[in-house]
Order: sequence, then C-alpha cells, then structure tokens
Amino acid sequence: MDGKQLKNSILQWAIQGKLVPQNPKDEPASKLLERIAESRNESSLSLPKGTAKGTKSKDLKKKTSKNPPSRIYCENGVWYEQVGTATPKDISDEIPFEIPENWAWCRLGEMGNTITGSTPSKLNPEYIGSNIPFLSPGDISLLNKIISYDSQGLSLLGKSVARPVPPQTILQVCIGGSIGKCAVVDREVCFNQQINSITLEEIDYKYVYEVLQSKIFQDLMKSKSTGTATPIINKGAWDLLIFPLPPLAEQKRIVAKLEQVLPLAEEYGAAQEQLDKLNKELPEALKKSILQEAIQGKLVPQNPKDEPAQKLLEKIANSRHSERCEESGKRSKNASKDQFSRIYRENGVWYEQVGSAAPKDISDEIPFEIPETWAWCRMGNIGSWGAGATPAKGNPAFYKNGEIPWLVTGELNNSVVTETKTKISKVALEKCSLRLCKPGDVLIAMYGATIGKLAIAGIELTTNQACCACTPHYEYNKYLFYFLMASKPDLIKRGEGGAQPNISKEKLINYLMPLPPLAEQKRIVAKLEQLFKVL
Repeated sequence: MDGKQLKNSILQWAIQGKLVPQNPKDEPASKLLERIAESRNESSLSLPKGTAKGTKSKDLKKKTSKNPPSRIYCENGVWYEQVGTATPKDISDEIPFEIPENWAWCRLGEMGNTITGSTPSKLNPEYIGSNIPFLSPGDISLLNKIISYDSQGLSLLGKSVARPVPPQTILQVCIGGSIGKCAVVDREVCFNQQINSITLEEIDYKYVYEVLQSKIFQDLMKSKSTGTATPIINKGAWDLLIFPLPPLAEQKRIVAKLEQVLPLAEEYGAAQEQLDKLNKELPEALKKSILQEAIQGKLVPQNPKDEPAQKLLEKIANSRHSERCEESGKRSKNASKDQFSRIYRENGVWYEQVGSAAPKDISDEIPFEIPETWAWCRMGNIGSWGAGATPAKGNPAFYKNGEIPWLVTGELNNSVVTETKTKISKVALEKCSLRLCKPGDVLIAMYGATIGKLAIAGIELTTNQACCACTPHYEYNKYLFYFLMASKPDLIKRGEGGAQPNISKEKLINYLMPLPPLAEQKRIVAKLEQLFKVL
C-alpha cells in the first residue's frame, strides 16, 4: 500500500464512521440537519437589506420553495428521500455504504450556501484591482491547497459584480482535467465559473473538506459529470451529491484524529516513494557498477595460466595480415599490416605504435589500471566493423518477396535479435552493397533516439545506416556486447557536439578497450549473466 492508498483508506474509514468511536450522548446528525433547514427557511423569509418596497415574505417563500429541503431516512431496510411534501422516493441505489445510527445521509446542498463563481468582464479595466483575490482552478494545487492569493485580483467594483464568499468556504473545481480539486479559503475571495463553493452552517468545514477530497466522493462527483472531452458537473448536480454526515461532536473528533494521522500517512507516503524510487534505480545502478567492475578486471579473479590478452591480439593481427595477403595476392611484407596498433607500457608511460610509425604517448587516454594479463587495444583491432544502409523505398524490387531480414535501430533489444519487421530482396543486398551480418555479430545504434542500444544477431541479417555491426575475430562476442553496454554513457558523451549525438563507425573503431584473456572474458560474461538474473 502506497501513501495515497493509505490516505484514501483512512478517509474512507473516517466517512464510514470507523475512525473514531461513536458517543450515544452526541446530538444525532438528523437534528443538526433539521436545525440548519429551519435556519435557512427563516433566512429566506426575512427581507434582506435592499429588497424592493412592497415585497412580501410570502413572495420570498414562493421563490425559495423551488428548492424545498430533503429528508433521507431508512425504513424496513430501504432508504427513502422526501423532498418537501412530495411522496418519498426509494434511493437505496444511491447509498454507497452503511453509516452509524446517529449519522445521517443528506445532499451536499442541504448543509450550507452553494455558489458557482463568475468572471467579471475582462474588458472593463475598472474591475481589476487588489481589493479581493480572484481565484481560478490553477490557484488550487493537486494537494488541495491554495497555491497563492496573489495571481490576480478584483477592485471593489469588480467584487460588486462577482460572487464573493467568506473565509472557511470550501472551493471545488467542477470542470476539466482538474475536476475535484478542492481547498478551504482563509479570507474573502471571488472565483471563476469553473469552481463551485459551499459555505457551511453549523457544520465543521474541516470535516466536509476531508470528505470532498476522499476517493469515494471524487468518484461520485466524476460519475455525475457530463461531457466527454471536458467533464463538467454543474451546481445543480453538485448540490445533489449524497453526503455522510456525523453528529457535530463526532465531526470534530474525526477532524482531530485526521489531523493526527494524515501527516503520518504523508510521511509514510514520502518514505514509500523514496523506497520505490530506490528499488527502481538500485538495480540499474548496481548493473552499471557491476559492468564497471567487470571491464576493470575486478569482477572475477585472474588465472595466471590464461594466455595473456597480448597474445590474443598478436593472433588477431597475424590472422588479419594473412587474410589481407591472400586477398591482395601479395606477400606479407607488402600487406597493410601497418594499420594494426600495438599499445604497451614502458617505464610507467603508455605508448601506441601504429604499424611502423614512431610510438606515441597516449597515457592521457588510459582511463584506469588493468590487470597484467590484460591489454589495451582499439576496438577496430578486435573485429570487422561496418554500417548498413537503407535500400530506396521507392524501388519495389528491393522489397518485393524479400527474404533477408533488414533491421532498424528501434528493433535493437539489448538481447538477441531473431526477427525483423522488414525483409529485403537479394537484389537490394547486391545493388546497395549492404553488409550481411552473421549470427553472433554485435550490433549498436550510432545516432538518433536509440543511440547506444545493443543487440547480438541471432540470425543472418542486414541493417540500416544508423546501425553498426562488428564481427569479432577471436574475441568473445558477449564480452564485447557487455563492454559496449558499460561504455554507452562515455560513447554518447564523445559523440556530442553536433545537432544530435553521433557515435560513428570511426569513433567506434578508435575507441580504447580493455581486453582480458579469452578465458577470462568467458568467466566475466558468465558472472555478469548470473548476477543480472537476480537484479
């Protein structure tokens, strides 16, 4: 249960009479409602100041009789409502739950004076001023508090054409996406027509405020709203919402208990949110930390019997040299072996020698220490890298009866790719000079929204130009996969500076990589996959 659910449960207990004990000595809520009805009736019969001469009390009575008081009661297990002198009506389907005997169900409008706000014409600058705050839904926060009384205001003239309400009035938004937000004002205010208000008589406004923001009341309010694009509940429907009313003494006990426990619920909610955030972020943070440990030689122990990584690099260099000699039909000495770089340490300084060129100090490029059996190398030395392309969409011969999977970077899944949405023809493969990736090739997105996403090809496929593929020579492809995963933030950082980050093929093949012995690469991958299963 999170903080919001706990608060909803507490409010639910409160409005069902389960939060504090009942006291049989309390005046029943029905008596309170009768007294309010009598008071409102007497007020309606008196002649307000400014009433035109000749107006009689009976005329006012006729006017107010349009909204006669309602009485809700239970008889033989059936709930009835009698409005004025009309025949009682069965409203059992409106009653959402049982309440204690000394409580009463009533309509919201029976408890006080309700008003819908109004907006004085903005075309009249004389209405604008600082005499009284003028509120809109944006001035009420999602926490059901007034954000500020200073956003705008009305002059005395503006107030005279608006509908001011006194302090301790409750405002509730009655339209739009923020429908249901409510707040209590601590001063006289005016407000716009998107807000309803209730000024209570002989009822604890704090109790009503808590009920209005309870989930059950909010759900009821929204269920009675009309409109599809913009939900709205007019004042008439709002007034008729069913309301559980305790005796006044119990209202005060409920409020006191809520003021005691709701802050604890909020503290719990904040702590729960922090814990949820930690639980969400911790696995990812641990994963990053574990990957860093892995590529620094700290995840598994070294085995002195492993063939050093430098030997592995020499094998790769010799193999590539032989392949180039065979392809060119020339002897070894004329092949392009000089493109392979050798990185070594001498007297505490790291050097790189490319072919027969003079060694260059690259100590400032080395990010961390590695074990003795490891070696630094450029990623271009450990495999064959190549980007894809997009066959012209307007050429049907490139896609009709396609058999070859063609991958876009959105299909990189940080796992093994075994299918693609689009397939291209052999004609497209040949005409567009596309690289055919082999099963086991490591794929990485080079730019765009998917930059840095990875996958391993589980089938033969080709890719678009935003994806680069590597066929490792002797290196374990899964170690390269996890190394790229660990290096993603740094690669993206190095690719910044243009309209969008771009880790091009050139940047990839020139990126420094810590290479373990082949046997240790496999131990590292096995440990990573073991740990990731439990994160």
